[in-house]
Amino acid sequence: MATTDYLRPQQVAEMLGWTEKTLRTYRNRGGSPPFVKVRNRVLYPADELARWIAVEAKKSENKKARR
Repeated sequence: MATTDYLRPQQVAEMLGWTEKTLRTYRNRGGSPPFVKVRNRVLYPADELARWIAVEAKKSENKKARR
């Protein structure tokens, strides 16, 4: 079975240039990177985060190209 690395919200917020509060808001309202909850802890699978960032970057590029 493959192992997955997980990141804490503080690490993800720092990577995205967001505050933890902003990350929490997106998580609650939708639009945040994929996450899992283990007991009361929120964790972000590193591989899924990388895919999410790539998709969001592509969306941003497409919006710029349409202008």
